[in-house]
Amino acid sequence: TPLYNAIENGYTLFDCAKAYGNETGMGNALLKSGLKRSDYYIINKIPNRPEFFADPAAVRECVENSLKAFHTDYFDIYMIHQPISRADQQLGLPMKKDEILMVYTTIVELCKEGKIRAAAVSNFTVSQLQFLIENTSVIPAVDQIRCNPAARNRDIVEYCKAQGILPMAHSPMNFSVAAGKKDADAAEKYRILAGTIGEKYGKTWGQVLLRYDFQSGIGTIPKSHKAVNQKLNIDIFDFSLTDEEMSVLY
Repeated sequence: TPLYNAIENGYTLFDCAKAYGNETGMGNALLKSGLKRSDYYIINKIPNRPEFFADPAAVRECVENSLKAFHTDYFDIYMIHQPISRADQQLGLPMKKDEILMVYTTIVELCKEGKIRAAAVSNFTVSQLQFLIENTSVIPAVDQIRCNPAARNRDIVEYCKAQGILPMAHSPMNFSVAAGKKDADAAEKYRILAGTIGEKYGKTWGQVLLRYDFQSGIGTIPKSHKAVNQKLNIDIFDFSLTDEEMSVLY
């Protein structure tokens, strides 16, 4: 399976979410892998849904059930998956600040109890991050955001760096400006640019783009079901892009 291939290929960071419906499968695969728990890292996320955001007890129950699915005592990083629920997004409603504060505060408490190593968020804008920082005692360790050549989200990336938050790119190579909306022009442009640069180093356009993120201080979680691509995605540490090449890809 793709997950077993990833483990064999040397991956040690596994991104998950209750909303993905992959907790049990991923948990069982890691259990059977023979890896020590200290040898890998798990990112998990709580969905912004009423049943999980009702109160601190609901948040705790969500985390506890997820821990059981992973056969583990702790998550390395635990995130609020969305600052605004899908239902509220469709209605154009703003973030429910009291609700988000309650959930994040509960996650921080679980950190103190050892069930979570780092509290984090996903898909938060600069203003949403600012609110969280101003109203809590713990700055999020990570903000996982859409970040690719078609949607760099530079304002969020730079704000995160200034605050000591790691910007982490999901969808780093799919040229999407939003879920299900790809920019074909950007895809063609950057595949040509990165491909040309890659010829110099014997690397693919995808490896060049992942190296760009790495040198930019952006964490990445590229997804691939193919073993050959998994190997390529992790093979980016034997070359460096020049300042000029970085500016071309900016």
